[in-house]
Amino acid sequence: MPLPLDRQRRYAVSLQYQIRKDLTLGAAYLYMHAGDAPVNESGGVLAVSFKGEMDSADFHFFALNLNWGL
Repeated sequence: MPLPLDRQRRYAVSLQYQIRKDLTLGAAYLYMHAGDAPVNESGGVLAVSFKGEMDSADFHFFALNLNWGL
């Protein structure tokens, strides 16, 4: 089932910090606003109908990484 999304706006920021020559720590954050969209889905796996409107579709993504190499 496809996601009922309107336009998408994405904003992201990331940081990378070298602690030592062989050790790096990083972090990232992404915010996505997927707009407002009507939902009109019938049938499907559960044979249930969904009808309505999403007021706001906001998504938040977080990531952390550690890079350790010789």
